[in-house]
Amino acid sequence: NFNVTQAKIILGLALICTIIPMTLVLSSLQRLKKNEVALLSMIEPITATLASWLLLKEGLSLLQILGGLLIVMGLGFRFREKGPA
Repeated sequence: NFNVTQAKIILGLALICTIIPMTLVLSSLQRLKKNEVALLSMIEPITATLASWLLLKEGLSLLQILGGLLIVMGLGFRFREKGPA
């Protein structure tokens, strides 16, 4: 059983972590091309990792840094070769 405070925290997390982001993604599909939305969604893990590093003082492993660089390089190659989606 949850008390009122725990229920508010769970609902807040659901709203902030799931409902708002999914609403933004679905509304962006109405305004942007599918390719643009897919490319922008690739940035999410990098943004989350950087936010946890900056705001929460989380450590970053070499593998995480290399993975982020790989994603950025892939996006860079995609835009360099074909231009914006």
